[in-house]
Order: sequence, then C-alpha cells, then structure tokens
Amino acid sequence: MANPPCNIDTAPCPALHFLVVGGGLGGLTAALSLRRAGQRVTIFEQSRFASETGAAINVPPNATGLLLHLGVDLSTSGAVELQQITGYDKDGNAVNNINILAVDKSWQHKYLLAHRVDLHSQLKDAATSANGVGIPVVLKPASRVSKLDPHRTTITLDDDTVVTGDAIIGADGIHSTTRGILTSTRPQPSGKSAYRFLVSRDAILQLPNARAVLAKDGELVFWMAADRRIVMYPTRNNSLWNFVCILPDPTWDGADDSWNRSGSREDLLKAFEGFEERALTLLRMADPATLKVWRLMDMGAIDDWQTGNFCLLGDAAHPFLPHQGQGAAQAMEDAVSLGVLFPFGVERSEVPARLKLYQRCRKDRAEVVQELTRQSGADIDPSESGGMRLDHITEFIRINCNYDELASSAQRLRLWEHTERSRRYWRMPVSFGPSPGPRQSLGPWTWRNSKSTFISRTIKFKTSRASLSTLLPTPAFSIPSSDSFACASYVHTSLDKLDWLAGKGYDYIGFFIHGVQFVKKDGSAVSGTFLAVMLENLAEPILTGREELGFPKLFSEINTQQSLTSYQAQASWRESVFLKLELDGLRDGEQPRAADDSRLLLYKYIPATGEPGVADVEYPVCAPQHLCPGNFDRFQTATKARIMVEERDERALPSLHHVACGLAKIPVYNIVEASIVEGSCVDNFSGAYRIERTHLTRSMDENGKPASPSPY
Repeated sequence: MANPPCNIDTAPCPALHFLVVGGGLGGLTAALSLRRAGQRVTIFEQSRFASETGAAINVPPNATGLLLHLGVDLSTSGAVELQQITGYDKDGNAVNNINILAVDKSWQHKYLLAHRVDLHSQLKDAATSANGVGIPVVLKPASRVSKLDPHRTTITLDDDTVVTGDAIIGADGIHSTTRGILTSTRPQPSGKSAYRFLVSRDAILQLPNARAVLAKDGELVFWMAADRRIVMYPTRNNSLWNFVCILPDPTWDGADDSWNRSGSREDLLKAFEGFEERALTLLRMADPATLKVWRLMDMGAIDDWQTGNFCLLGDAAHPFLPHQGQGAAQAMEDAVSLGVLFPFGVERSEVPARLKLYQRCRKDRAEVVQELTRQSGADIDPSESGGMRLDHITEFIRINCNYDELASSAQRLRLWEHTERSRRYWRMPVSFGPSPGPRQSLGPWTWRNSKSTFISRTIKFKTSRASLSTLLPTPAFSIPSSDSFACASYVHTSLDKLDWLAGKGYDYIGFFIHGVQFVKKDGSAVSGTFLAVMLENLAEPILTGREELGFPKLFSEINTQQSLTSYQAQASWRESVFLKLELDGLRDGEQPRAADDSRLLLYKYIPATGEPGVADVEYPVCAPQHLCPGNFDRFQTATKARIMVEERDERALPSLHHVACGLAKIPVYNIVEASIVEGSCVDNFSGAYRIERTHLTRSMDENGKPASPSPY
C-alpha cells in the first residue's frame, strides 16, 4: 500500500472544496482519493442509499492496487481471488482454460471478485469515517442536482438550494444528467441485454448435475454461442455464485432500460435453449423474485470531459459494456488520477488547467479499454470454432491489468509542471561557479587518487516498474520491460584518502534504477542504470559533481555503524532521520562479476537565473563506469537486509522532504542482493559525456527572449 500524503499542515493554500454529483463506486472513490490528497469533498446522491442492490463485480489488478493505495482492502469483506478462467462452447466442449495464477506473476496486485454492495460499503465507510487521512467526506443522500454552472462552480438542488465549491465532478453514472453540460450524446442500446442473478453454493451442491460443474474456488466459467454467453463466478468467500447471461435484446416495453428491471426465468431458459444441460440446470436455479435483466448500453467517445471547473468521471464520461469487467476499474482510475493531480496546496485558479490535464491523463486510456471491451463482446463467427482466441483474451487482460494510473498520472503531472505551468523554478541548486574538485585543480598539480579507498554497501530490491518510471526525467528514458516489476538499489559508499580532499573522504547514498534506456533522436538507445538522487555529507563533492557531471546530489548527514557481521546507516538532516539501511549476517564471498548495466545514466539540469521554468542547461549524461567506483579487494554478502524510508514534511526536512516523500512511495517487494565491496583507486567519472549535444538547447523566441524548453 502506498503511504499517505506528506504533512499538509504547512501547505500554502487551504483545501479546495469538490462537489461530487453521484455517490456510486466512481463518486465514492473520487471522494476518497481527494480526501486523502488533503481536499474537502461533499457528495450529492439523489437516492437515499436505503435499497442499495447489486451482484458481483470484477475488481482487476489495475483497480485493486488503487484501492489498496486508498486504504481499502477488499479481501477483508470476502472478495475472492480469481484463479482460473474456463470456457465451453454451448455444447459443453472446453475451448479455453487460463491459469490466472500463472498469468498474474507480472501483476503487482490480485484480481478479485467482489460483491458490489460490499465494495460500495467499504468505499463509503472509508470516505466518511472520522478516522483516516484527511477531512471526512460529507455525504448528502436524497439530494438530486437539477442545475449546474461549471464556471461559477455552483450546483442547484431540487429544493432550490444553491451550493458553491471550487470544482464539480459529474459521477452520476450511465444515465448522467451532468453530461448534458458538455454534449448531447447519450448512450444507445448495444443490441444486447443481460440477465443477472445469484445462487448460493449450498443450493448448487444439492443438485448432482449442477454440482458436477460447480466452479472451483476462484474459477470463472463461461459458455459461449455465436451471439450469447453465460458467465458465472464466485464471490463472498466462494459462498455465492454470480451469473451474467448476455443475449440479443429481448422485446422491451417503451424505453425501459433500467438497471433493476425484473426478468422472467422462462424467457431466460428459452433464450438459451440448445445449451448443454449442465448450464441449463444452473439457469433453472435463478430465483424469479430476484432475477433482473438490463439493456446493455454503449456510447461513442465524446470530445470533452471538462469545461471550466467541471469534469465527468466514470460511466458519465465513458460507459462500459460488461465483457471485460473494466467499467468500475476505469472509474477508479479516473478517481485516483484526480487525487494525484490535486494535491493539497493547489490554488483555485489552477482548477480548469488541472481538469484539462485530467482529461489528457485519462481519456485515451479509457477509450482504448472501451474498444477492447467491445471487441471481446462481439459475436463469434460461426466458421470459427470455440470462442475468442486464447491469445486475444490474455492480450486484453495484459493491457487492462498491467497498468498503474497512480504512477501514470504522477508522471503526466510532473511533465505538465515542467513544460506548461508558469512561475515555477525547476533547478538543481547552483552555487559559486567553478571550484577545485576531483577533475580540476586551480593549482599546478593534478589529482590522481592512487591511494584512495572505498567501501560500498548495496541493497538491491524488486519493486514496481510503474513507480520507478515516475522518477525518470523525460519520456526518452524508460524501463523497457514487459513485466510490471523492476529493480532498484540503495548504494552507500564511504570514500577515503582522496588526494583532492587532502587525504580525507566522505560518504554518499545513491538511489539507482536498473534496466533503464535512453532513446536518442535517431532511434538508437543507450542502456544503463539511472541515478535518481545521491545524498552526500560534504559540500565540495556535491558542488563539483552537480556542475561538472550533472550528478543529482543533495546534502544529507550520514551516520554509519559497521561490525564484522552487521552494518547500519541512516541519512538525516539535523537529527531528522528519513532513511535507514541495515545488513546482517555478513560473510566473505567471491568477487562479483561485472554487471550488465555498467553505465550510469544521469540528467543534468541548471536553471536560467531570474526566469522561472527555463533551463540554461538540460540534457542526458552517460558515465561509462560500474556502480562501484574502483578496483575490488574484498566482497561480502549478507543474509538479511532492511530498507526503511520515512516521509517528513518541510519543517523537518526543509530541502529534502520532496526526496523523502518520493523514495517512500517506492515499494520494496523483496531483496535481490545485499552485499559489501571494498576496494581502492577511486574513479573520478571524468569519462562522463553528454549523450546528445543538441537534443535540448536553449533557443530564442521572435523577441529575442529565451524560449521555454520542451520535454523529450
């Protein structure tokens, strides 16, 4: 689970007030996300929540991770982990079988099958509870919104009450009324309808024929014909089985397309005549009193989700067909994106621009998943045997599930702030100009460092590729892995006997991201290990390393304790500790082989004086050396390793709190390497070079003033 946001007490602006129209899954998730970001939220829901109904719902990994980030763990309310998908044709012949537990090795989170009412209740409790991060959400039931002004940021209720806020979110579902502010487009019948009902496991076990096809715990089963299908899967600790039966539209009375229209079991059985007897036995178990049928609606993409201080979210913006189980998940991605884009301290004047950025973050992604959903629900060509091809199913699952909106929106926000948001400085601190250092001397001598020594401690760990990608400075940098995992390292090095420091030394702790590549304008790539930040405890190497090489160095106090079998270090600023590293069970080992990613990749940035947001220097750098800075003399391994990062606010870490907060959001899944290397003859990285000299240059506009830089 991601950590709560940094301390908001000292932020420059008060909380913004968000008015959320609609208290469904999307509206509640948005409210919770904004609450945890430090904002104030009021939900206006037209129902009284007195008759909340619903069946099971898919919560795929791209949504499960977001819910965990928001403090909502569905496993505590009986959600079932999806373990297998089994498919049959209408005659009962097996056509597909996917072991999800094998597929999900590339996922960071589980694929869950939850009960819709349970999920809704957990979100409502988390949003409105007096406990937890941020200001509790105010929920106003029986409050139907009749008017909305996106520029004055007001809503008017049916009783003529007018409420003013700072931003309005239309989360009022597929039959949204707030959508009318932006478009006349409305959902239209897709040509299909769906029956839905629940059957208890105990009831299925009473019938031998039904018991024979009883799904295993965590198994989703479907039967498919050319134009219809039956889908069943468990929920609530495998005690209930949820059925969704999709078929061509039956006869509808008038324009009735409500979610909760009662269905006829006789009509259901007639619609699936010819299916194998096991499937029909299960359909006969539908309770006529609770059987529901609804028309499946679809809607093409609309041009805009936003105007002024108003935006759409979830089904109001992009209604989904049920074939991929992504409708609620995409609403949750919308919701978390808003929480990322509106951290505490955002000024009201920035609301329209940030809502436009929200649309840019989410619109393309939602529309791609919408189209994949339509493809997966398309009728089957009778000339093709079986159902949808297995490779299509797994590809859809990969695109849907191997995605992290939390990381993606954070990355888009960072780029937006860098390129479009005015009156902000992006800089590494620039000090006193040229100074003596390891690569230059102001006297007649040359530094050689021939007697220098080092001790490097490395803790390499497996983590989220998406989370690490948020620390890469431009889109030209990437982690080109098809997996959702990647590796990073904390390396603590103690240097000593340096000629250029009169025989003295210093310590640094670097955070390195492995397996990174930089793609140049000509399409060729440079691969290596990216150095995100280097904490050092001495001013001289910080200044020279930043100015001459572009190393991202910052000052930190570093305290170390090391014995024959253990090692502890901590980074702090004036006793405010924010990073701890520990190794235990040290023992001698063989000298390691050279790493494949032996290059260091850096990003040099120096701001233009007096011009916020403009860079004098901005380009990628490669230092063709291994992480260890010299020759190996001794190598040790550890049996145990531990990394602890603590978020601190600006009162505790005036110039480092942003780094501490960023590092704290990188999860540690498991340790890959824990070692100590000792050696001599420290390299000064004088071989570092600019990867592309003209990739970014500071140009002049037509008035002779410096032009703002653009991202890669």
